[in-house]
Amino acid sequence: MKTKKVASLLLFLGIGFLGFAQQNLDEKNKLQISEPLFEPIIQTKSEVICNGEAKFIKIDFAEKDILSYTPKSTVVKFENNGIWVQPIENTTYKIIYQSNNGLIKTLKIETELEFVTARFSVNPSIGTAPFSIEIFNESENAVSYKWDLGTELSNETTPRILYNEQGTHEIKLIAKGALGCEGISIKKDIQVFEEGEFFIPNAFTPNFDGRNETFFVIPKNIKEFSCLVYNQHGDLVNTLSSKEEAWDGYFNGYPAPSGSYIYKIQYTNLADEIKKIIGAVELRR
Repeated sequence: MKTKKVASLLLFLGIGFLGFAQQNLDEKNKLQISEPLFEPIIQTKSEVICNGEAKFIKIDFAEKDILSYTPKSTVVKFENNGIWVQPIENTTYKIIYQSNNGLIKTLKIETELEFVTARFSVNPSIGTAPFSIEIFNESENAVSYKWDLGTELSNETTPRILYNEQGTHEIKLIAKGALGCEGISIKKDIQVFEEGEFFIPNAFTPNFDGRNETFFVIPKNIKEFSCLVYNQHGDLVNTLSSKEEAWDGYFNGYPAPSGSYIYKIQYTNLADEIKKIIGAVELRR
């Protein structure tokens, strides 16, 4: 009797264990069937960031669909299906989001920075026409150039320019890097003036007939000048420094003799250039 009870108990436990094992197997199969199986979907795009500026990058999903993103430190903001970033070095952004069909996707944005500086200097920057200037290209990380020289365009690395017309001519430069980034220079003005000139008679006749009585100098486009007149012996006989002044043909209170007299003019033109002229005038009595 006791043996039959033991056998019945063992049979009950065996059936219970088989039922429990079958239940676990069924639940495992159910879990495997209901769990979605997918490979991670990764999209990659490359962007160039110019001169450390913030850049808007378009994305194909809304901000509400984003599950996570890294790094956060240089993401400025999300806006209108796009992202503003401002990295300080080459950076890969990783954005995990859920698409409209429920799939989890990853977008990698690989950014590469390029810094291009457009800069130049000119020497000189002021002169008289015809005026030739030398341009020194001091740009950094550039491979091509666009010059606007005021009167013409150039793609040369270091152009030369000759200005034949007076006026203010503006020079500016756009420099482009290997990745397409551009730098824009500060504009520089070139001042071009007409060359200074003088009206100087080649003879005068101080004989009191009312015609050509004095020697004088009339300047044009001149800031200041001095005119020194010498006789045949090298003596300074007169000095003129304005158009209102004139030499009446006298030296030390006496009429200077007829003959040729040398004048030497030093002047400053509108471009602040100092120049000299030497000539001769004949005194006739």
